[in-house]
Amino acid sequence: MVKSQGVEVYLVRYEDNHRYPEYECPSPYEEAQHTPNEVYVEAITGERYAIAFVLTRDFNFRGSPEVKLRCRFDDIWIRVIYSADEVRKSIRSIGQFRYTMADKPGLVDGK
Repeated sequence: MVKSQGVEVYLVRYEDNHRYPEYECPSPYEEAQHTPNEVYVEAITGERYAIAFVLTRDFNFRGSPEVKLRCRFDDIWIRVIYSADEVRKSIRSIGQFRYTMADKPGLVDGK
């Protein structure tokens, strides 16, 4: 999970959009270099995942007219663009803007 400056990114199960449990770095890798935002999830054979992007009230648009989300699954790039006004409206009404991105566009929740 990455959580910084009003941005949170984490993995969810593709089938039900349920957040994967996150674990700290396993002991054999304790000496490996990793960032404070780096976590581990248990890989389950045959299970698909998606990535959830969440923007909260702490997000600073810095005057940008749009929000661009971009993610790469293997060799497939997925890009999504929302107007800043649309994102602000969602944050004002429900406290966050959320988009879930799967390995093919539009396969999970879309917002």
